[in-house]
Amino acid sequence: MNKVIIFLIFPLLMQFVDKAFGHVPAPVSPKSIYVSVSGSDRADGSVTKPLRTISYAVSRAMPGDRILVSAGVYRESVVFERGGSSEHKRITLQALNQAKVMIKGSDRKTGWVKDKNKLWKCMLDSFQTGMMLFFNDKKMVNVSTLQECSNALRWTKTMENGKTIILANFGTSDPNVGLTEILVRNVGISARSGVDYLTIEGIAISQIFNDYASIYAEQPGAIDTKNGKYWNIIGCSISECHAVGISIGIPGHVYADANPGRPEFNDYTDLASVGHHKIKENHIFNCGQAGVFGLIGGTSSTIEDNLIENINQDGGYTGNESAGIRLAMAVDATITHNLIRRVYGKNGYGVFLGPIFQGARLSRNIISDSGAGLFYLFKNHGPVLFDNNILAMADTADKDMAGVKMEASEANVFVQNLFYNCSFYNGRQPGKSVSTSNFLPHSLVIKQTIPALDIDHRLYGNLFIGKGAGIAKPAGGEADFNLYADGALPLSWADLNSSKAENSFSFRLEHNQKGVELFWKKEALKPIKIPVLTAEFLGFFALSKQYIEYPDGKKIMIDRDFLNAVSGTLERTPGPFYQGKGLKPRIKLF
Repeated sequence: MNKVIIFLIFPLLMQFVDKAFGHVPAPVSPKSIYVSVSGSDRADGSVTKPLRTISYAVSRAMPGDRILVSAGVYRESVVFERGGSSEHKRITLQALNQAKVMIKGSDRKTGWVKDKNKLWKCMLDSFQTGMMLFFNDKKMVNVSTLQECSNALRWTKTMENGKTIILANFGTSDPNVGLTEILVRNVGISARSGVDYLTIEGIAISQIFNDYASIYAEQPGAIDTKNGKYWNIIGCSISECHAVGISIGIPGHVYADANPGRPEFNDYTDLASVGHHKIKENHIFNCGQAGVFGLIGGTSSTIEDNLIENINQDGGYTGNESAGIRLAMAVDATITHNLIRRVYGKNGYGVFLGPIFQGARLSRNIISDSGAGLFYLFKNHGPVLFDNNILAMADTADKDMAGVKMEASEANVFVQNLFYNCSFYNGRQPGKSVSTSNFLPHSLVIKQTIPALDIDHRLYGNLFIGKGAGIAKPAGGEADFNLYADGALPLSWADLNSSKAENSFSFRLEHNQKGVELFWKKEALKPIKIPVLTAEFLGFFALSKQYIEYPDGKKIMIDRDFLNAVSGTLERTPGPFYQGKGLKPRIKLF
């Protein structure tokens, strides 16, 4: 009888002990999960028995685990259902030993039948509206009529009995022998909403048919963080996407009843719960709308050392949110040492920020050859720091086009930049002005909501070649210690200690496949005395109640140049390069 009583009460006793003494289960050691195109999803995922799909490996991964993928093409969409639990217990997806791993949003298409007029014909199993077609990794041109298919690598489509029929010209090639691919997936790597602490490293993603993004709607990307935070996206290649390469956005909505009491973007109040991404050393190219895009996800994020190029080169995107980097609600964002080039279209910018990017810093970026301008800064109270950037408008650019467009954007601080053929526009928002929020420093706590104006800009220690800033004096504006060359004119209302170069710089950028070099006649540089550019010198911005500061609130002092050289004297040359032994007529920038 006593044994029976003990048997019955023992489980209850153990529950009491667990609660009283806080029983913690033994931790599970992080593991490595291996994936190979020659593997099987029935295997155990070990190095000798790898899985076949990345998706299945992801479904098994727990915080701290690494998914190591062998070389090959993986035709799947990878969606994380869970993430890591902390910075030290991330889930990591990476190429094994820097292998060439490619996730493709396309499937191979065979079954082509020869038709008349050098065309080939195939039928799709289902109706598809949007579509892209590739042959031997070259994007084919979609045309409207059969007559336009007379040239090779062109295609059109029609409908027969509810089925999509493709007619395409492959030249002298057989599409059943060559690699013919049709885009069928709209994402490469993503997650369910709110998955944090993921690292994606060394993965290539290509041929994704995603929809266009808007900060007031959905923001799909080939890599899509889906409202997660603390993602690291490092050393990846993202290419041939219909719209956005990397999306760090949260789906937005229209604020039809916005007013000072209920301003736009008042939904977001906790800085720690958004953004904090690291996007580093990626190559993003041949995307139809933007390289990096996002509402709120840019907050406290770092975007650095990326090559972003050939955006919207087909001209398919005709909206007004195209850029190498397009961010809104990007408080304390850091954008540094990116090469952004060839952003096409009349609304295509190198970097488009706004509304709201208080406390952001853009440093050591090289931006050239954008259809609409290099910086578009829209609706923000500031302050924002732009230092040691090299901004070069094309020689063929419209002479009236501004390289830096500031519209209802206050307190932009430009220090030690090189502007080539790059004038400024500074104005207020056209039409009815919408109030813009201003936050307590380094937070999303709204301090006040008033219209953003065109005031409080600073321009110190910059080098202007070909064109000067050319703006009227803004209220609270300051400019001095700049150098002007090759026809660039100082500001009539400032520049008391600025100077003009006596000789031409013969400036040019020479691009190569992976980078860019600067060529110039350095003899034209003219040293002048420039004060130490401390936060105190640049000024206190009363509206935001802050100096130029790091995200942790520490003040920034500009004492290094583009090449990370330290200023050793007050007499030096304006622009992003301090005079010294390392300064050469040919400088590798990226």
